[in-house]
Amino acid sequence: MENSSSVSKIAIVIVVVGVLIAAFFGYRYVSGGDVVDVTMRVKKMTWRWDPDNVVVPANKKIRIHIFNEDDFLHGFGVAALGIDAETPPLKETVVTLPPMQPGEYPFHCSVICGEGHATQEGKIVVQ
Repeated sequence: MENSSSVSKIAIVIVVVGVLIAAFFGYRYVSGGDVVDVTMRVKKMTWRWDPDNVVVPANKKIRIHIFNEDDFLHGFGVAALGIDAETPPLKETVVTLPPMQPGEYPFHCSVICGEGHATQEGKIVVQ
């Protein structure tokens, strides 16, 4: 009887942890005080960002985690903020943006990367 009770408790813990992990990775950004974490990726062989429009709150520092799925270098540039960061192949790059006023801030690939380079762009929408 005691064994089945222990097994039930372990199963409940596993389910709860699984739900928490799924909830965490299901959100595009997680706000933690004055810093907002955003997850993005460079989609393999498409010359596109996912997502290509990122909505964040105003007056908070933004930490963007960008995973480059490609086998070649890309860059993440936000001209209005003076941001230009390389995103090495098959690695995550973390770019920190300062608190921003409401508005739209275009971003683009800042490294000439191939045939779709000119259209690899998006925007940060600050609300």
